[in-house]
Amino acid sequence: LPVSFVLDASLQCLPWEAVPSLKDFRLYRMPSVAHLLAGLARRGDQPACLKRADAFYVLNPGGDLDSTQATFQGLFQGQAEWKGVTAQAPPAPELVQQLQRRDLFLYFGHGCCEQYLPAAQVQRLPRCASTLMMGCSSGRLQRQGDYEPQGTLLAYLAAGCPVALANLWDVTDRDIDRFAQAVLEGWLEDRAGPPRYFGDPVPAARSACKL
Repeated sequence: LPVSFVLDASLQCLPWEAVPSLKDFRLYRMPSVAHLLAGLARRGDQPACLKRADAFYVLNPGGDLDSTQATFQGLFQGQAEWKGVTAQAPPAPELVQQLQRRDLFLYFGHGCCEQYLPAAQVQRLPRCASTLMMGCSSGRLQRQGDYEPQGTLLAYLAAGCPVALANLWDVTDRDIDRFAQAVLEGWLEDRAGPPRYFGDPVPAARSACKL
């Protein structure tokens, strides 16, 4: 059962997804009811499941996350249809192209990929892939005084990203890796079966974290 949170500036920083009584629900955050309705209208009658074979990844673009690269390089390269870059900075034009072409974009580096593709450029895209953004505080929204909180991930939603999975605060790279690995393995299992909702493995994957 899906549940969407529309949280104000004071409540959005809290981990509502970790509340035990909500563990059996498929939980989402949206910046406003208008964003929620626009997303539903954009999707129409199309299923919300992602194609497992249609992904582009950016893995360790800064070249300093050796453990992360060792954890995921084999998994990513084992997906015959996936394309991506490893241990190098991705060209911005390629990111723009892949975000518009693919069903899923995976980022495993520092922050929220802003250093490689600015949010202002993302939000102008006519289409944007679903996103797994596994950098520290990649999903954090910053308070802006009397204005609504802002963050890079909002640019992806504004460009039509159907679903984004990110971190609300700084987390150790080992815990991020454990969590993301559990999510991906849960989503990729039983490839012969029907497509799964990308968020389905998330509740169980939280237990993989040590801290």
